[in-house]
Amino acid sequence: MYKVMKIYYDNATGEILHQSSYRYDFEPNFDDDYEKMLTLNNRVKESIGLLILRDGAYAEDFQEGTLIKIDVETLKPVFGYLDPENPEELIITSEPMSEKIKKLEISQAQTNTTLLEFMEAVLLGGM
Repeated sequence: MYKVMKIYYDNATGEILHQSSYRYDFEPNFDDDYEKMLTLNNRVKESIGLLILRDGAYAEDFQEGTLIKIDVETLKPVFGYLDPENPEELIITSEPMSEKIKKLEISQAQTNTTLLEFMEAVLLGGM
C-alpha cells in the first residue's frame, strides 16, 4: 500500500496533469516539482492544484476504478468504474465508490438498529 500519493491537476477543469505514488511518507515540494516536471512548468503556476492523499486514501477506488479528474469544488478525486454490463464503458460517479459504500453501511446499520428496537418493543408488548 502507498503511503503518499500526490496528484497535480488543473485548478479550473480538474484535469489530471501528473500523479505519483510513494511507499514512504514525505512532504511534497510544489516548487521543486514545478521546476522539474515539463507537464507542470509549461503552465502558469497559479493554474495548478495539488491534492495529497495519505495512508492509502481511496485505495479501493484506485484498485477498482480509474482516476478521471479532481472535482475542483470538493477537491475529491472523481473515478470511473467499468460498467459490468458493458465492460468497454466507464461509469463515472459523483463521489468515490468507497465513500458511497461507507454511507450505505452506516445507513444499513442504523436501519438494523431501528428494526431491532421495533421488534423488541413488539415482542415485549410495548406496542
